[in-house]
Amino acid sequence: MQEIQQITDTIQDWLNGMLLRGLTQLTSGDLEQLGTYTERAKQLHMDELCRLLNQLSSTGQAILLGQEDRAITPDYFRLSAYIQMANASLSE
Repeated sequence: MQEIQQITDTIQDWLNGMLLRGLTQLTSGDLEQLGTYTERAKQLHMDELCRLLNQLSSTGQAILLGQEDRAITPDYFRLSAYIQMANASLSE
């Protein structure tokens, strides 16, 4: 349980930092970080979290390469909502 709390807290910190920087300021370093989070989530068998992280990473990569016109905002907020719900259930 502590490992799950740790990864959700870490991702929440990243999400907060990303929001403060601005979602349009996504970098390749952020994509690497998302990959690290995805690997850790796989180890913890958190399939939905993996899916959300992969979706955000895919959209971010497409945006960085100029191949995607859609905004990253919906994927960001889906991940953020999942993390908030996970943290709420862990604190009960």
